Amino acid sequence: MTVTAIAEGFRVGQAYLGAKLHDAKDPGADLTSMFRQVVGSFFSLMGSYDSIWKNVRSCEPVPMFGFPFEVGVEPLTVNTDRMIHAAQQGVNDLREIYSSFLSPQTLVDLTNFVHRNGQGFHIPDQLWVRMIYEAAVAYRHRLLDRDHLLQSLVPLYLGRTASFVLEVTESTAPQVEERIETLCQVFEAEKPYLAQQWDAAGKENLHAQPV
Repeated sequence: MTVTAIAEGFRVGQAYLGAKLHDAKDPGADLTSMFRQVVGSFFSLMGSYDSIWKNVRSCEPVPMFGFPFEVGVEPLTVNTDRMIHAAQQGVNDLREIYSSFLSPQTLVDLTNFVHRNGQGFHIPDQLWVRMIYEAAVAYRHRLLDRDHLLQSLVPLYLGRTASFVLEVTESTAPQVEERIETLCQVFEAEKPYLAQQWDAAGKENLHAQPV
């Protein structure tokens, strides 16, 4: 609804409602189905509204209604070791699939970073953004079955989530929000890379131009 409202020119605002409480769930165990649904919908909307987002050159804040206040939430235990293992196994088992839509450099970087273990495990923002943008292009050009594409992203999502959790474990809620905003800025900065690949005629043209 949010994407449609923005793309269709509706006036958009945000209302402060406090914490949105869910049943505590380990993202490595329970959220993969939701991930496929959300990402599939978003990739589809990117195709429907590409004439809109490609022409956006800046971002701006939207009005806030209500009074922000800090809210306490229940702590959540996340099994990062299980997510890291799933990411590593996914990169090993699905390498042929990844090579069909990730650029050679992105695949090399992914392989190098994902096989680190423990506290040293890390998937950088720029690498994550490149992977998502290249997957979006593959979805648009149907470089492989779309359901298979979305399913193959799940191990990468688990790895990125583990990386994020390890990074912000000791952070306060405002610091986590700042960290997410930093990631958003990387998505904005890398947008020319997405636009460059988006209208390529087919697989043979993807990633052909130097960045």
